[in-house]
Amino acid sequence: MIHPDLNGVRTLIFDLDGTLIRSEDTAKLSLRGALDDFYSLMGLTAPEFSDADLMKGVGAPSNQFYKSLLPDKYQKDWKKYREFVFKHEKRLFYSKRITFSGIIKTLKELRKRGYHLTLVSNCNRSYLETVLESQNLKKYFNPAYCISDFGGTTKQALVKKILDEYGRNAAVFGDRIYDVEAAQSNNIPAVGALYGYGTREELAGTVTWIEDNSDLLYLFDPFRELVENIAHLINQRRKNHRPMIAVVSSAHSSQSHEFVNAVLTTLSELNVPSTHISLDRYRNDNALDGNHDLFSKIQKMYPWNVIQKEIFEKVKNGKIEFELVDNCDTTRTYRARPGHVVLVEGPFILAKSLAQNIDFGCWINSTDVATGRAIKKMFGKYKTDSRLSHLEVQYPWLNNSCDQEFHNWERKQAKLQRFFLEENKPSSFADVIIEGNRIYKGQFRQLRHN
Repeated sequence: MIHPDLNGVRTLIFDLDGTLIRSEDTAKLSLRGALDDFYSLMGLTAPEFSDADLMKGVGAPSNQFYKSLLPDKYQKDWKKYREFVFKHEKRLFYSKRITFSGIIKTLKELRKRGYHLTLVSNCNRSYLETVLESQNLKKYFNPAYCISDFGGTTKQALVKKILDEYGRNAAVFGDRIYDVEAAQSNNIPAVGALYGYGTREELAGTVTWIEDNSDLLYLFDPFRELVENIAHLINQRRKNHRPMIAVVSSAHSSQSHEFVNAVLTTLSELNVPSTHISLDRYRNDNALDGNHDLFSKIQKMYPWNVIQKEIFEKVKNGKIEFELVDNCDTTRTYRARPGHVVLVEGPFILAKSLAQNIDFGCWINSTDVATGRAIKKMFGKYKTDSRLSHLEVQYPWLNNSCDQEFHNWERKQAKLQRFFLEENKPSSFADVIIEGNRIYKGQFRQLRHN
């Protein structure tokens, strides 16, 4: 399940060192080299630091960090020391990859899922620009702020600035106490990067922590979040005295099948008994041919009489039990009792004439072009992934060729769909409308609240 504190988050605020980049080795070389340069100006030998003492201030504001490595009498010259550090770092950054393994892949996928990625750091602008450019990270973050951008501000203030500009549906992701404090001071959640420089004690204030950056893709998954939100809405509508009828309808089942299966899985995890009726098991493609008017074609395409009689009428008596023979000549028995969810999936079912019988209606809105893409995508997965062979039973039309199915849609079904939408306008009585073009970004509108 999506962590409740992360539900709805759409802006991710990243830290830099210890979160995106593994700068420890580079930092040690640069800090020691800069100490040699700094002390050589005065004809002195640089003091020795252990690795632990050299790195313990990583993540702190720049002035604190650099001063901590200088004796009191030289701390006023900390900027000169920083200049030497930058010289060594720049050379090293452009000569090697220092991003954590897999971070680029994670950032790409998060952006693909629709997340807005931003960055705040306690570092200096020169350092930030060098890292972003040398490690090919700059294109992923907008904006990327550091405390020197605004006259030595704090990370807390930078996070507030991002929230003011982009909204509060955000979370901070970092590896040090400074990141946790920045999130807490702005009343937003923080996720800890346990693989970075911080300790478990430092990250105790996070809502959760991860040990690999790829785990972000589990925490932040808008499609899974959408599925869970819809499953919870359906669960809230369940009836104690009879089965509850939920409908998921789209222009073509290639847009709904993955979503519906995920909703059914989530309902099972919630211990909600459910029955799935896929109308495409009973689709009559022959109805698309001939000279019948469009309404008659819709009527002939699916077993509407059975749906009306065996589901919508008998549900009033407190239970459902009937049989249907699908396109593979398999007799299927459907049963539902009080407290059960009957999830009916298929086009044309969110109709005005049926709306009063539906307890929860979900319409997946889409354009003809997007529907065509979904058909081709589903066929591509089905033909290349043997694990999806079970879909042939659920959707017999997968036995068609992709070109044949696409032709049926483009030349025949699309026209029926446009006619149906003009006559019925599902958005006028659907409980939820999902943007089919952005379904993997979790975008939906809840229209009715019961």
